[in-house]
Amino acid sequence: YVGPVAKAAGISFTEISASITELANAGIRGSEAGTALRGIIGSLEAPSKKAAQVLKDYGIAVKDAAGNLRPLADLMEEFNKKGLTVADTFKLVGREPAAAFLALKNAGGDALRSLTKDLENSDGAAKRMADTLNSGLKGAFERAQGSIETLGITIGKALEPAAISIA
Repeated sequence: YVGPVAKAAGISFTEISASITELANAGIRGSEAGTALRGIIGSLEAPSKKAAQVLKDYGIAVKDAAGNLRPLADLMEEFNKKGLTVADTFKLVGREPAAAFLALKNAGGDALRSLTKDLENSDGAAKRMADTLNSGLKGAFERAQGSIETLGITIGKALEPAAISIA
């Protein structure tokens, strides 16, 4: 669940979406991507003693003058420029999120900025398409079908642990 953590850290929905897209491009998908991003944000927001030392050693400030987390694209660009090593990546974010952090770092700040901008610019086109598709009787049926599908998914997720334990 990266959403609430990202929002509390001041990271936009589009920036998180761009990060998740980059992680998917690197083969890290779904809940694994979200969990890794949550770990990365947590490590940057409240670094451990080891992580704080890594940041100090590289001269990287993860927060701006107002105390807000800097954009992930800017941070990844700076980590690249300063040559953050794999060993120091593990010290910075820990074992679990390290692969995702490295994928974002390797993608680079420009790729994250570009994806974020593309997502921000797609809003108007997506809304116009959705409005067109949702107009009229056909749209009403499709919305109802979507609600039924969402209900089925919600029920399925609720029953999943029980089904797994039975299997």
